[in-house]
Amino acid sequence: MVTSSCLQHLGDGSDGPWSSFTIQVGNPPQVVKVFPSTSGYQTIVVLPQGCTTSDPSNCSDLRGRLFNPAASTSWINNTANATTQIYPNNVGKSVGFTSKGSFGFDDVTLGWGGSGGPSLKNQTVGGIASKDSYLGQFGLSPRASNFTDFTVPVPSYMENLKAQNMIPSKSWAYTAGNQYRKRSTPLRKSRVDHHRQ
Repeated sequence: MVTSSCLQHLGDGSDGPWSSFTIQVGNPPQVVKVFPSTSGYQTIVVLPQGCTTSDPSNCSDLRGRLFNPAASTSWINNTANATTQIYPNNVGKSVGFTSKGSFGFDDVTLGWGGSGGPSLKNQTVGGIASKDSYLGQFGLSPRASNFTDFTVPVPSYMENLKAQNMIPSKSWAYTAGNQYRKRSTPLRKSRVDHHRQ
């Protein structure tokens, strides 16, 4: 069962301290910070191309750290389309962004190493370089990805957690918190939070 202790709030963003969370992607694990996305259904991370020589020297930290697929021994390119690995994603779609990403499959673990967060292999991971969304995102929606047509859906992280009986349902709760308080902001998935009752 997934507990809230594996995902603790951090404060990140180019326009204020938003609630971000740490995940690990790849093997060996690369630690990145992402925003939870209530409408998203994919794990989206920032690629090394997301920081250029014209960016501040701490660009990687500002963008939640970068994920390099070439440094992961478990990375599998998405070959659903023989001509490209670039696909549209829904990062910022509701506010008019038309972002695209390079997609593949890799290990994704929630939380810091040793925090007890669930780890799943062969999960959909999209990489972005665009600064439309400054950090990546972790999709909370159980909706599947489709890279060809709707006859070959790729299950989301939440769907896979449920399918492997790591959570009793695909529901979740998220308390965004407030930047002025000194309390952590947990993300809770399929669990009764006895502290809030």
